[in-house]
Amino acid sequence: MSAEIAKGAGDPKNIAGYGKTTWGMTPNEVVNAEAPRAEKLENPEKFEQD
Repeated sequence: MSAEIAKGAGDPKNIAGYGKTTWGMTPNEVVNAEAPRAEKLENPEKFEQD
């Protein structure tokens, strides 16, 4: 197990995500963390699985 995984294993909000994000962030937190590269979509498309 890597040190990064072990470090965040006890707290799901500290598990590294993409860029400056971590698991458990709200959509608004992600947009704020990744600004100006990220923006919240007003009408996101829904993905459907068969």
